Amino acid sequence: MSDSEFTVGILAAARPRRDLLAKFGSYAGMFRTLLSEPKLDSKPLKYRTFNVFDDEIPEYSAQCDGYVTTGSQASVLDDLPWIRRMEELVVELHEQRRKMVGICFGHQMIAQALDGRTERCDRGWGVGVHEYRITHRHPFMVPGSVRLRMLCSHQDQVTRVPSGARVFATSEFCPTAGMTLGEHFLSIQGHPEFTADYALELMHIRGESLGAAYQHGMETVHDPTDSKLFAHWMVRFLLD
Repeated sequence: MSDSEFTVGILAAARPRRDLLAKFGSYAGMFRTLLSEPKLDSKPLKYRTFNVFDDEIPEYSAQCDGYVTTGSQASVLDDLPWIRRMEELVVELHEQRRKMVGICFGHQMIAQALDGRTERCDRGWGVGVHEYRITHRHPFMVPGSVRLRMLCSHQDQVTRVPSGARVFATSEFCPTAGMTLGEHFLSIQGHPEFTADYALELMHIRGESLGAAYQHGMETVHDPTDSKLFAHWMVRFLLD
């Protein structure tokens, strides 16, 4: 780390299966592409990837200036050693007020690690493009918007936010779609890093297991999204 650049630690909670990895790259690579979109007059971003699914956990939270947690095929409800260790890291980051952006699995992890709650949704999968209503405007939300449209791929949802957290994005299907905690945690249920082609491949792979959500996903997967807008919000949040 240095005063002239900002180091983002990408906490990779999964690796795409081999055929998708060859075609679309890693989740860390998807986030590097996403965060290169905002052309802001600010510190350049430098990246360091930690494959937390493979038990590669940062030795100490200050190894990076801020962190981004990716999605995962795993559930935060799974009783896996690396998930428990990741919960400990989230608690440490929270205690030290270090910046973190949680995406999908990362959004749910913040609730799970603190005193919130994540549960399997009884309404089934959320796939395709979903629209969230913005219920609270934060200073980092520039340019502003009253909604966010984003690709999704999840079964679990945050059903209780941690103490002090504030919901800023919601929908009928996913009431806690986005939240902030203090000035250091930002999280969203959707996947701003996904492309439509990648989301489509995932739906083809999961097929009938998606149930009724499959039709919605197929009908909306190529709809416009606000991923570039959220990328601006992420960078402004991290660097503020």
